[in-house]
Amino acid sequence: MKIAVLNFGRAKAQTMGYLEEAIKAVKAAGAEVELIQMANKNIGRCLGCGACSGGVAKGKTNAPFCILKDDLREVAEKVLDADGILVGAPVYVLAPPGQFFDFVHRFGVAADKSVMMVRDAQRRRDGQEPIDPRFLKKQWVGFISVGGCPFHHWVSFGLPGMNTFAFPTNMKVVGAIDIHGAWSVPRQEYFKEQCRLLGENLVASIGQEDKKIRYIGRPGHCPACHGDIFSVIPGTRKLECPVCGITGELDIVDGELQVSFTEDAIFHSRMNLGGIIDHCVELHGNEDPIVMEMFGDKTWVKPRNFGEEMKEAMAFEKEVLENGI
Repeated sequence: MKIAVLNFGRAKAQTMGYLEEAIKAVKAAGAEVELIQMANKNIGRCLGCGACSGGVAKGKTNAPFCILKDDLREVAEKVLDADGILVGAPVYVLAPPGQFFDFVHRFGVAADKSVMMVRDAQRRRDGQEPIDPRFLKKQWVGFISVGGCPFHHWVSFGLPGMNTFAFPTNMKVVGAIDIHGAWSVPRQEYFKEQCRLLGENLVASIGQEDKKIRYIGRPGHCPACHGDIFSVIPGTRKLECPVCGITGELDIVDGELQVSFTEDAIFHSRMNLGGIIDHCVELHGNEDPIVMEMFGDKTWVKPRNFGEEMKEAMAFEKEVLENGI
């Protein structure tokens, strides 16, 4: 069993210290660990050229790797080869550092699991080499977010931002530790123990059904991403989770705020397969009948009609030009 550990902080700073506690537990559980110090890697920003996914769509390659020549490919290979991934990141300006998002944009988005499933089916149908199986396998991941301020609102997008690492490739998040204000020894020891539990749980979760996996960290109000950030839909009692996209009903019971979600809504969270299937159908539903053959009974969105969308956009533009906004 292989665990890839990605440290997006400095090699000898706080984030690494907490990752080391999780690594101890991973090794004690018998797993092999490969530590990757991301601060030492040269990973540039995504240029939006589309060569990664476009090459797969056109049959030129069976793996959506970025064509830019830097350290991205080396790290992506290590992530793909792992069974589980442990990610640590400091909080910079409310959220993880830019290099974290550079990696997500250039690896995770291109490797969207639902799209890879479609491309694999298309290639097999057309007698081409199947998609690299590493892009189709199940993986498990744990997050450690480390901020220095004692007040949570200064680290509020830390863990929500880190979830973007998981959902494109449909990794199962087994826990997330939200560390902030760890100035006293008791708080430091508490968070270190949480990190050790996360490492232990990551190894124990590999190969398990999702419903049997224990989540390590604050449960949150959202049952899919375990977050507490919601958008209120005006004129309703409905709340939408901006991280995973599901909508729930707000209520107050005995003076306590509660948000209820249907099982169907949870399935269609971006953190679950249903949510990324929805997005795949939105983007690719009209391109090949195989998309709906694979996902038609699993999605709650319809294939996009780009002709109708263009007509609506042009009508709106005409109205704005004639009448103003």
